[in-house]
Amino acid sequence: MVRTSALSAKVTSFFQPKHAMESLKARAAEAALPFHTVTHHQSYKSMDCTAGLMRKLFADSQTATSITCARTKTEAIINNIIGPHMAAELVKSLNDINCIGIATDASNHGAEKLFPIIIQYFDWKAGGIQTKLLELDSTPN
Repeated sequence: MVRTSALSAKVTSFFQPKHAMESLKARAAEAALPFHTVTHHQSYKSMDCTAGLMRKLFADSQTATSITCARTKTEAIINNIIGPHMAAELVKSLNDINCIGIATDASNHGAEKLFPIIIQYFDWKAGGIQTKLLELDSTPN
């Protein structure tokens, strides 16, 4: 009897919480906002007020009022989810490419030294010459 009980699913696992769909929509919006931030070259700091502004502008929306994606969460999503995914996609797209160019340089940005690694290749399926940032390392002082 104990063994059968342990193998059976609980009845509560068959029902979703009342606000599960609204929560899912809010998490999807929290994933889209960091992607938008990267696409438009905005700083992480800009997200500190964006989520609060959305909650005020769309106060009647359950999704908007549930968004809590400020600087720290945005940075974590970009560095741990979007960044690795895009790097994996780049590596996957390079499997069919015969010839690539790799460029690196160093530049000063305030007190930091930046070291980008740029990949350039021709992909007729993607519309011609592709230039991608593979990595951007920095050294302080």
